[in-house]
Amino acid sequence: MIFPGAKIPDGSSPEAIYAKRLEQVARTQYQHNQVSGAKVNRTTQGDFMAPQTSGASGGASVSIKQYALIDVQDDYLICLNPPKVPNSSFGSPLFLGSFGDDRLSGADVVLNTGDPNYSPDKNDAYWNTTHKRWKIFDGVNWVNMTAPTGSKVYVAKEPLHRTSLVAKFSLAEQHTYEYSDPTDPDGPAFEHWTIGSSGRFNLLRKNLNLGRGAAFEWERLVPVWTDSELILAITAKTGVRRQVFKDNGADVQDGDGNVIFKLPGDPVLDGDGNPTFASVTLMVYGRSSQWAGPAI
Repeated sequence: MIFPGAKIPDGSSPEAIYAKRLEQVARTQYQHNQVSGAKVNRTTQGDFMAPQTSGASGGASVSIKQYALIDVQDDYLICLNPPKVPNSSFGSPLFLGSFGDDRLSGADVVLNTGDPNYSPDKNDAYWNTTHKRWKIFDGVNWVNMTAPTGSKVYVAKEPLHRTSLVAKFSLAEQHTYEYSDPTDPDGPAFEHWTIGSSGRFNLLRKNLNLGRGAAFEWERLVPVWTDSELILAITAKTGVRRQVFKDNGADVQDGDGNVIFKLPGDPVLDGDGNPTFASVTLMVYGRSSQWAGPAI
């Protein structure tokens, strides 16, 4: 298919990057459909998902929803509804990211404690990693947001980011993959965050490819998954299934001892005593990420 139009500017200027991105988004409509209900675009800025609408007239709508990440599994994420503003005097929050109470910042690299101390605007919000709570600026002070609530939501990872991917033939070379915990003594040290007693949210991938003259290369998915990261998701036939557990596991609490959610508890069994499974019907959307190495 021919894509007519003006020449895309060369270089890495903001105008060139923006033009290339627009072209890549347009070409997404003609990419091979890896996952029913969503299309995958591989770009120089990473990989991202685009929703697939139905109907020749283009009148179909696709719902994109936001969730807060609380746990990471091999092929899918576990999320909650995003935090809410304390009252109607606030507008839509502008999420700035995550901060701990102790951090280095500023031109002089000085130690700051507590809330961010630059000049924030009303409705700026962030996740406090020390106290495990969302906070928003009311124009004078940082105040607590209403914590995420409701049932857990399950969101499938993009296909190439799942640990069920064990091999790929690419650029005339065969790659096979093994995945290990960040605490693996044979693997390099690696950032991870902990829910309960688990520490496998940012797995390392061992890319075994003897064709490059090395036995293997350690890789990691970047950017890494982070505690309470905000995730966008769309409805899709993902092909991912999850085992169903009762919601009676150990409590996960914030810094004040309030229960945020419960870890998976006892497995739900069918009449014959076998584990039960459910389909994951949401797919990560708009998170540009890819495997990169060496992870050292």
